[in-house]
This record gives sequence, structure tokens and C-alpha cells, in this order.
Amino acid sequence: MTNFNNIILAYSDILSAYPGESVSFKVHCEIPQNCSYNIVRLICGDASTTGPGLKYKKIKTIPPGKFFGRRQEVVCGSYISIPFKSPLAWKDGVNFEAYIWPTRVGGRVQTIFSHLDPCGKGVELSLDEMARPLFCVRDDTDKKVNLMLDEPLRNHEWVHIHCTYNTQSGHMYLKTRNLDIRSTLGNRIQIKERIGIIGLIGPHHPLLIAACSSSSGPCQHFDGKIDGPSLRSHTKNIAKWSFAKDIDSIQITDISGNDLNGKTENLPARGVTGHNWDGTIMDWRFALNQYDAIHFHHDDIYDAKWETDFKLTVPDAISSGVYGAWITSEDGAEHVQPFVIKSNRSPSKVVLLLPTMSYMAYANESLHLYTDAFERFVGRIPVLDDVELFMAEHPEYGMSLYDSHADGSGVCHASRMRPMTNLRFGRQVNYMDNEDAGLWQFNADLHITDWLEEKQISYDVITDEDLHKEGIDLLNRWPVLVTGTHPEYWSNQMITTLREYLDQGSRLMYLGGNGFYERCEYHPKLPGVIETRRASGMQAWKTLPGEAYHSFVPGHGGPWRELGQPPQNLVGVGSTAVGHEYSIGYDRLNDSFNLRVNFIFEGIGKTEKIGNFGSRGGGAAGIETDRFDLALGSPSHTLYLATAKDFGDEYLLFSDDILFTSRGITGSQNDLVRADMTFFETESGGAIFSVGSIAWTGSLAHNNYSNNVSQITANVLKRFIDPEPFEIPK
Repeated sequence: MTNFNNIILAYSDILSAYPGESVSFKVHCEIPQNCSYNIVRLICGDASTTGPGLKYKKIKTIPPGKFFGRRQEVVCGSYISIPFKSPLAWKDGVNFEAYIWPTRVGGRVQTIFSHLDPCGKGVELSLDEMARPLFCVRDDTDKKVNLMLDEPLRNHEWVHIHCTYNTQSGHMYLKTRNLDIRSTLGNRIQIKERIGIIGLIGPHHPLLIAACSSSSGPCQHFDGKIDGPSLRSHTKNIAKWSFAKDIDSIQITDISGNDLNGKTENLPARGVTGHNWDGTIMDWRFALNQYDAIHFHHDDIYDAKWETDFKLTVPDAISSGVYGAWITSEDGAEHVQPFVIKSNRSPSKVVLLLPTMSYMAYANESLHLYTDAFERFVGRIPVLDDVELFMAEHPEYGMSLYDSHADGSGVCHASRMRPMTNLRFGRQVNYMDNEDAGLWQFNADLHITDWLEEKQISYDVITDEDLHKEGIDLLNRWPVLVTGTHPEYWSNQMITTLREYLDQGSRLMYLGGNGFYERCEYHPKLPGVIETRRASGMQAWKTLPGEAYHSFVPGHGGPWRELGQPPQNLVGVGSTAVGHEYSIGYDRLNDSFNLRVNFIFEGIGKTEKIGNFGSRGGGAAGIETDRFDLALGSPSHTLYLATAKDFGDEYLLFSDDILFTSRGITGSQNDLVRADMTFFETESGGAIFSVGSIAWTGSLAHNNYSNNVSQITANVLKRFIDPEPFEIPK
């Protein structure tokens, strides 16, 4: 049994802050004890034997602090909470009905509707451990009556369920009607029971849908869809909730006129098909009556709601960069919680855009824990560390956009309002890359900050969320934008802003691969949560039929290539291949000798192999790669500078280019399996340089930063900082 006593987990309320703003840190210690923290500047997170090592600087102007570390629990599970504005008396009884679509029946009790006090008095409609509908009434005298159907419900079948209890007549019944004409169950028989007349006074507590009240909080969460619920007494309507209204919010609207409105908790999926969806309309905005449903999951999570352990007010006299709260416990356990400090003074010429939307998309990814398909994907048995083992035992911390819920449906929401185990300074992800250098995303991106510091190049740092919120006014402060290694997920607002920035003559260095690939959207009101709908392309799961349109910001989900904005049209290259066994070097092509790019290859030999070294698989080209493609929108004046194409069968073509299952999709068989380096000029004097590989930055530090990958990167950055305009060739 693994000992998790040295586990420290944490998150901050925001990922970036300007001087004068505060960042709150929330910490969990598996063993409560005294803890201390220091604020450090993070420079390099590569602790592999072939990497530059962990590098950070203590910030003397920010004094260290102490706090008592405690256990902080996470409560997951989505539901609806409906507060009552005045005491509600069930003098005439209860009449509740809805359409339900269970997705994970059996094994535990699941509540559909409840109005209970902490002692369990009130009414509840649920499914028992065998998925049999159960209607329970318990009054103030502790008299309790249960009514249950004998036949259980089945997964993925729409059922109309109706329960009634009349306090005046003592009449109580429960019935279900299967809407699926293909089902062999048919219509179920109505079950009636006449009981003694008992009083039922509604408790002054919230009414819950898809969960049950208890003294410790909501429990018995329902897995599945609920559509069109309504509530009546024997004599009048109490509420009728429309889930088709306010789909882009957490608001639940009562359309009965009684204003019994509520809200969703832990972000169940909205904009999903209801019981009457006929397959003719795919966009929920144009068939609201067919999308009057919400999909609930017992493992949904938005906000862990941990208490704050310490705060940092960012001082004025501090430079922009990547920082961390270095937390240490009495027994020596450590954790570094990263965050970004932005600049509100005269900026540098260069800004690094950390792909935090992609960090969130991968947050707590657990494919390697639960599926052997991941082993086939990376070509090895995953090696798990204590953090992975801890997360395997604590699924309540939530999953990534690559995972599926326990009911098999894809996880379409990811949040930073909880610990994100992929955002740990210095962490080696040994199940993803080669065993010696398993860096992924955040720590791989610190190869860039390490190189900038080594070359003494002044730079600022911002995040995806900053770009999305602050738009073009933020980007316009810098002439040169540098991406991270894997800027995969982009919102429509981010894409639009970047195009506007480039159209104004700015310069972009795309130092990664598989970038600008998938549409993802921030919630317009809730902080720190994103949504994706996986409709096509290279995906870990696929949306259910009719559910490819986002609910946060309306529009079709999927790869930007499928949405008419292929990355080639934006940066010259786009996703083409993936492999995790090794990386290789580039060969120069004829275009690299064009006078337009003499500045890029200054000091580079004509036949010199570029990047046949590095800490990420032994080369600069690999892991996930991009290609130049005129048919997909690479500008016609793009210079195709170099390519790496000597990949073997361990590298596979992206499914975006596979129209029919066949042989010939591996690196040894398909010319599209390659990594391409490109350059082109833009309107108004700008330019874009792309390397087409996630592994590129892992080669920057080779030979004490004296190598051709480092030289090319420096050459490009030096010229991009130079304000002299570029010219598009005639």
C-alpha cells in the first residue's frame, strides 16, 4: 500500500496577476502539520538526466510565510439546487414528473428529485441499487412510506417517470413509461397504493434535482439526463423548470410563474438532446424544445471550494515572469504552485504566451490509469509516481478533457478551481515521453524561459486567459509573441485576437507543435472553467449525436481545421503526426537558402543536420508534429525551410487525414508523417516563424546552449525584435 502522507496539493484562485493584485493559495496536506512557503521565480523545470536541471530564484523582496496545513476535502457531483423563498407546505401532497435517461444504473442509490431536511423528512424519488424506481415519503411524525417498482430501468433508454402522494386522500402511486419503441419492456404498469392520511409539511431546505440532501451535503448523485421536470400539489402548479432556457449559464428557470428558480452545481452538461430529439436539428439554439435536458454526473466538479491558507499581494517592483509558491511541510514534503506575474509598466519587446487553456484541458488526465489503449498509444507500460497513484484513489479531484465520466460520456468541462497535477514544477511525466525526459506542457514550456534567461533577453509573460479576457489591447504592448510548446486549445476570441494582432504587422514565433488545433471556450461568467465538444478529428472520445455545439459560447465544436480555420492558414503549419518513442533532426530544404531568410540560418552550415539532439527524445522534431500544406491554407509565399521525415512506424498520421481505415499511416509509409519548419511575411511588415514540433525547445540547452537550434531561435528573435518591416514578395 502506497503511503501518501507526503502528498501536498494546492491551487490558486487566479493563474496570473498584475502588481498590486492578490493571489490566494489553497493547500491540502494529507497529514495536518505546520508548513512554510517562499515565493520563487521559476526558470527551468527539467530535472531529467539530459536536461538543464531545476532552476529557480528566491525573491528577497517577498518575505517567507507560515501556515498550518490541513486536509481539505473535495465534494464532486452535479445537481440542481432550488431555494424556497418562503416555507412550503405540502398540504395537498406532491406530484412530480420528468423524463429521465439513466446512464450508469445499478450498484448504488441515485436520486432524481428530493426535498428533505437533514433528518431525512420529506419526499424523495430515486433509483435503488438495482435501478428500481423508488418513491419515499416521510412526515414530521417519522411515519415513512415507500413505493417501489419491481422492474429496474436500463441504461440509455428514455423513461417518463411520475410519482404522486395526496395527503388528503392518502393515495400514492408511482409509474414509468418507456419511450423507446424498440424496447422489449414496453409501458410499465401503474402501481397504486392507498395509505393512511399523514401530514407532510415541506422542510425549509432547498429542493434538489439529481441529488439528495444529507447532513454532510448533497449525495446520491444521478448519472444521466433529466428533461422537463415539473412539480405540482393536488390543487395547483408549484414549478415547471425549463432546462432549455439560459443554457449558457448556471441559471435554472421556472416557467410556471412562481419564480421557483435555481442553479446548477458542479457544471452538468447542458445543450444536450432531450427525450424528443428527432435528429433533424444539431444546433440547440434552433430547436430548444428538443434540448430541454441536462446531463448529470456523480463525478462532475467545478470548484473545490477550499479555504485560503495564505495570500500574496504582488509587489510593484517585480518583473514579469513565471513564479511559484514553494510550500514545505514539517516532514519535508514539498509542492510548488506556479502562477504568472504580468507587467503593468513599460513592457519588454517579447512576450511569452503560456498555453494555460491547454494546461486546463489536460488537468488531472487519467487515461493512463484506466485504459490499456494509452499503453498502445505511447508504446510502453506507464510508470506511475505517487501523485498518479494518489489521483487514482481520489477521482473526486476531477478529470481532464481527455477522460470519460464513469458512465462513459466524455468530460466536456475542465476547471482550474481545483488542484491540477500537471501544473507541478519539476514533475516528470514518465508515461508520456521517453522515460528519461518525460516533460509535458508546463515544465516543457520552461525550456523557453530558461533559454531567454540564459541569453539575457528581457521578456514578459501572459496566459491564455489573459489573452481571452483582455484581447488586442493586451497583445499590442509587444511586437513579438512567442508561444509555448503545445498551444493546442484556442477559443474563438483568442483566434480572432491573434489574427488581428498579426494583421497589424506583429511577429509570431510558434515554437511548438499540435498548436491552434481544437476549439475550446471559457465560460462567460464563471471564472476558470472551459468547455470543448469533441465532434471530429484526433479525439479521446466523441460527443453524443446532436451534442457537438458548445453551451458556454454557442458554435460547433471540434478541430479548427474542420471549422474553416486550419492552423496552416494562421501560422503556416498544422498538426499531422504523433509519436512518443523518440525525436529526430531536420534537414534543410531549398527554400532555406532564399535571401529572404538569410537571417534565420546565419551561422548554420548548408548541409548541417538541425536538432539531432535534445532532452525530449534525442531530437528537436518529434512527439507531435506539424506540416506545411498549401491545400490547407499555408500562404503561397511561405518558405518551406526544413523538414524531419525519417520517422518509423512508431509515428502515426493524425486521424484528420484518414478518410478510410487502411495501412500506410505510419512514418515509414506516409510522406505526411513529418515535422516542417516555415517562415512567411504578413501584411503591415510582420512575419511568422514556425518549427512544427513539440520537441523543439528540448534542444535549446544542448551543449551549454551552443547549438544550431538555439542559434536559429536566437537569429529569428533578434530579427523579429528589430522594428524594420518585413515585405511580402511580389
